[in-house]
Amino acid sequence: MILEITRQRCFLIFTTLFLFTLGGCAGITKRLESPTIQIADIRVKEIKTLEASFNVQLRVINPNDISIVARGINCDVELNDIHLATGVSGTTVEIPAFGTAIVPIEVYSSAFDVVKTIIALSNKEVSKYRIKGKLRLEGGSFLLPSIPFESEGEINVKGLMEKQ
Repeated sequence: MILEITRQRCFLIFTTLFLFTLGGCAGITKRLESPTIQIADIRVKEIKTLEASFNVQLRVINPNDISIVARGINCDVELNDIHLATGVSGTTVEIPAFGTAIVPIEVYSSAFDVVKTIIALSNKEVSKYRIKGKLRLEGGSFLLPSIPFESEGEINVKGLMEKQ
């Protein structure tokens, strides 16, 4: 009986200490704000029979008061609400606190998506773009391995076609 009471007290003390430890760790970490990500440049890299690839430079704007080390990024690109391309990059880049950095990424598109986009953009000089995805964090724990993002802007379509 005494042994049973001692075990219960030990369990209660251990559980209490564990919960205080978790509460302390939660107070140390901050919730990161999602970065703003904009297309800084896009160039046609290669056009094949069934696929096209583009080199895209993404400007990542960090609104947080701590630097972020990105170990990769994945994204989808839309032009005028039409899916254009998908890509990933494993480039590690440090984005300083309240600063910006350029992250290079190669995106791929099917020939069908390229043709569909060209038809939709014919006779337009400027197009809306939307980019969404996840910024993968270096040293990201199980609590915060990535930061989702979604950004919109405008891109000069005529300039894009001239860069081929």
